[in-house]
Amino acid sequence: MTRWVNHFKEIDPVLFNVKRLLIISLLVAIGPLTQGDLQKKCQLTWGALTAHVKQLQKAKYIEQRHVITIKGPRVLVDATQKGIEVYYETLTQLKEFIKGVPNN
Repeated sequence: MTRWVNHFKEIDPVLFNVKRLLIISLLVAIGPLTQGDLQKKCQLTWGALTAHVKQLQKAKYIEQRHVITIKGPRVLVDATQKGIEVYYETLTQLKEFIKGVPNN
């Protein structure tokens, strides 16, 4: 029983949050998104998005840069190489955790 619990403990604490996992999943799957697009796709308030983006930035899983678009200046959010690697590692750990959960 403790074997599957150990897989659970190994999951990255930053990505062990459904909203942060959603943010990094979108960035890995789709590519860079503006903050506005990310906010709409995640259906988060601006405050919640900002808080989760700060956590992901602090861990160096995402980066932001200012860009000029036809619609004016925007903030573009993108996954870093480290973020992509940790994302896939987290998915693997979640799969291992699910495999080890007893079927009672």
